[in-house]
Amino acid sequence: MADKVVWLVDDQEDECASFARLIQEKMQDITVRQQCPPFKNLQDSLPMLRNQLTAGLIVDQRLKETGIATYTGIELAKYVRSIRPKLPVYILTNFPDEDEYGGPVGDVEGIVAKTDMVDSEKLDEWMARFKRHLDVYADILSERAQRFRVLLRKRVSSSLSEEEQKEYDELQFLRISPIVAGESHNAEKLDELIDALQQLVKDKHKGSNSET
Repeated sequence: MADKVVWLVDDQEDECASFARLIQEKMQDITVRQQCPPFKNLQDSLPMLRNQLTAGLIVDQRLKETGIATYTGIELAKYVRSIRPKLPVYILTNFPDEDEYGGPVGDVEGIVAKTDMVDSEKLDEWMARFKRHLDVYADILSERAQRFRVLLRKRVSSSLSEEEQKEYDELQFLRISPIVAGESHNAEKLDELIDALQQLVKDKHKGSNSET
């Protein structure tokens, strides 16, 4: 079975490689992958979010400083939340006490000072928290998948109650939301396609009526 993947997103190559090595040493059952340089735009991160092995993110806050990225770490976290709401995200920063995060509560699991990365005791402490978040996320995905299969089987063999149908629709949306997000920038083309499909259905229906 393939290892779960934790992504480290940073704009400083040497620092990224050093932190990735430290994290990998603490997480033997996880593969740490580096995204350095960072994605230019938020939507460029979609392949990472679509990857079913992606289990968590550790993101540098000041990704805009080198001019490569067009967003901050917290802005990436908010984007991630819109697609994979429960995915664990931590922010790395040299300035953990500065008020630059726009309200991190609810957007990320924690803010980590980069100085903690080179302090063995503090590194162990926050890595333990991160592992717990990864385990909780894995449990959520497992429970969702199991529940979706139960509802799908019932939907095929009989019918769902109103509440079950709502639950099924929500689980289905969570499964396809990374794909939906990837298509959102082509909304105009998508609308044109929907209109064309609806017209085909109407034409087919008219044809069926004319034959009867």
